Amino acid sequence: MLSMHEIMQRVANGMTKEEADTLLADRVKEIVALGESEEEATRRTLVNIGYFAGYYSREMADKTYDLFNTEHPIWGRAHPSPEEIFRMELEQGRRSRRERSKLIDDQAHPNKTPMPRV
Repeated sequence: MLSMHEIMQRVANGMTKEEADTLLADRVKEIVALGESEEEATRRTLVNIGYFAGYYSREMADKTYDLFNTEHPIWGRAHPSPEEIFRMELEQGRRSRRERSKLIDDQAHPNKTPMPRV
């Protein structure tokens, strides 16, 4: 199985759409052989490629997104500034914290019903 770095090297060296499709199909087969569903293996692979491409230049990221028909899992095809990324990640952290708090509260009090107002 190729590492993400090796995939990006191939993109940098002029990978074609056909080569990208073959690479994706081969990687999905390898993951399916480990017990994952094809749908989940495809989703996970594309998310990983999209995420990793975000560490490269705009040109390289866009080329990767086009070849694999994917995007960065957090900011899509945008190329936010470091300040914008910080704000997005901060908001994601807040949403995650609220969701965890609700989940913990629901698990601690599964049959909780609101008290009637008198």
